[in-house]
Amino acid sequence: MHQFVICMGLASPLMPLSGLFSFATHLYGGSGVGKTTAMYCNSAMWGDPHFLTLGQRDTPNSRMARGEIYKNLPLNSDEMSNMRPFDASDYAYQIAEGKQRNRLQGSANVERYRGKPWRLQGCSSGNISLHELLQKLKADPEAEMQRILEFTVDPNLKAIIDKDKTDALYKDIQSNYGHFAVPYIQYVIQNRAKVVQLYANIKERLDKAADLSAVNRFYSAGCTNVLVAATLGKAMGIIDYDVKRLFVWVVNELIRAKGAISDTGVDTKSILADFARDNWGNILKIKSTDDSRDEIASLVVPESMPRNKLAGRFEIDTKILAIPTKDLKKYLVDQYINYGSTIKSLKEDMGATLKSVRLTKGTSLNLPSQYCVIVKMEELGETPET
Repeated sequence: MHQFVICMGLASPLMPLSGLFSFATHLYGGSGVGKTTAMYCNSAMWGDPHFLTLGQRDTPNSRMARGEIYKNLPLNSDEMSNMRPFDASDYAYQIAEGKQRNRLQGSANVERYRGKPWRLQGCSSGNISLHELLQKLKADPEAEMQRILEFTVDPNLKAIIDKDKTDALYKDIQSNYGHFAVPYIQYVIQNRAKVVQLYANIKERLDKAADLSAVNRFYSAGCTNVLVAATLGKAMGIIDYDVKRLFVWVVNELIRAKGAISDTGVDTKSILADFARDNWGNILKIKSTDDSRDEIASLVVPESMPRNKLAGRFEIDTKILAIPTKDLKKYLVDQYINYGSTIKSLKEDMGATLKSVRLTKGTSLNLPSQYCVIVKMEELGETPET
């Protein structure tokens, strides 16, 4: 992991080879295991790592302004533990876009100047997972998660890291930096055709080994650039890493990351179950055969009557759940889930239908029909306790 992060410093100027604007990684977990030191080594390729690395109190706007200035240099941020879910989503999208958000000048109705797009690699660290923050914001944050490759830092690394060497390295890189920048860039320029071919060869091998698709384009391009940079750095004598071993590690991490993202996917049955759970007190529970001409007491048990609003109807004998499309759409929008694709999946996977029904049928409350999603939910119980 440390080798990968350090090589990101050499890989950042190679991002134009990919056609993408950025590749971002995030290190979380474990304290005192060399996360900051690795990022400092990454930045020290180009200059003073202390000033090239952003910190916890730097604002999102200043971070993107720095990216516009850096252009191809690594954009690293340390201690992003206090980031909010919305900020994490904004960071994932904006760094991938390669440009600052458009703004107007304060004194005139004129757009502010924005420089040319950046093409770089960025690494961040913190005690909290950005992927977990994204999952708090959205039910399905796959788009953002595909833009940030996250590494969990094993706290057991403390037992194997030589603290004296790490402390000495952390001190040295703050007074010895920028020595590799000029010769490395000159080497890349002088061997550009070979570098382009090397990128194509490694990308083909990596995509095949990790079974990457277009959805994983950020992972594919970014990790390929890191492996190319490691190969070039070793050829120049900047590093002495086992690139083949690093390749195997990258493949395993990509397979792990893909699995973690697929586990966060939301299926349609889960969406309906979550809606029912969150609105259980507002869903009418009643038998399909109940008739309002009977005694009111025999229609529904007191606990089954909605208290504040009517968000659906569940027939306890047939297991049919009816949800007004208006209520379901609002719920999905709040969860950042696409309504159209969800309805399509409900029809294909669960045989759902859309039609007008009278939710209060069988009660003394005579409300007009509403357009609803009708679906059978065998798993829902007959009482709130289940």
